[in-house]
Formats: sequence, structure tokens, C-alpha cells
Amino acid sequence: MEDDELVNIAFLLLGAGLDTTANMIGLGVFLLLRHPDQLADLSEEPGQSARVVEELLRYLSIVPFTLRTALEDLELGGQLVRAGETVTVSIAAANRDPEAFAE
Repeated sequence: MEDDELVNIAFLLLGAGLDTTANMIGLGVFLLLRHPDQLADLSEEPGQSARVVEELLRYLSIVPFTLRTALEDLELGGQLVRAGETVTVSIAAANRDPEAFAE
């Protein structure tokens, strides 16, 4: 790779990481301000911050979907997906599955 290609890749990675991180921080603060009881709980128990951050990442899902390609034929939700076919996976929907997350 040429130097300019490497520089462009570095800027892309830096920008992508900065943008998603800044958006998550802003959305997390907004959500906590909308739920003052949760913010008060966090203020009283700052040791729970890692748990709160994990829950905010799950709940907010700033990347709404991802694409996956089947490596072999499989059945997914009662639907046949053949090897080589691409499916869209909704991260936001998965993160709100009541069977996985009761609350």
C-alpha cells in the first residue's frame, strides 16, 4: 500500500471510532437525564458504572444492523438460508428480545 492509502485508512478508522464513541456518550447522557431515577442510582453507586455502560451499549444500539453471509445451508427462524446468501441482522431488535432481556 502507498503512504496516502495508509493515511486515508488511519483517518477513516480514527473518524469512525471517534464518531461512534461521541454519539454513544451523548445518547447515554441524554437517556440518563430522561431517567433521573437511574441517574440517581448511578450517582449513589458509582461502582456500577461498568454495568451501566454495558446496558447503555445494549439498549441504544447505534449501529442498527449488520450483514452476514451464510457459509452453509441453514434454517433461520423457519426460513431456509442457502450458502452464499446474505442476511440482514437487526442488532437493535436482538438487543430488545424479551426472551433474552426480561427488563
